[in-house]
Amino acid sequence: MSNVKSETGGQQSRTATLGIDPSLLKAEISFWQEMIKLRDTTMTHESVERMEQALALAQTKLENSLSIAKPSQKPSGLRIGNVHFIKSRHD
Repeated sequence: MSNVKSETGGQQSRTATLGIDPSLLKAEISFWQEMIKLRDTTMTHESVERMEQALALAQTKLENSLSIAKPSQKPSGLRIGNVHFIKSRHD
């Protein structure tokens, strides 16, 4: 894992710290989309299914890396135990 922080800061440095490179995931997603689009008609159902699973996995990893990279926004209101009371706009 790299401890080097990007000079651009923000999302890039947080994902880099986690060892996740969104640009590589985007390239992988493009690769699988193209492979599925141009697949040979002689390919087995299992092969196509594996490509679709690989695509879904890359998309999930990208979504997760981007949600980890964003600073969490705490909702306004009060939380008591498992109950969250949201502040009304009319207050």
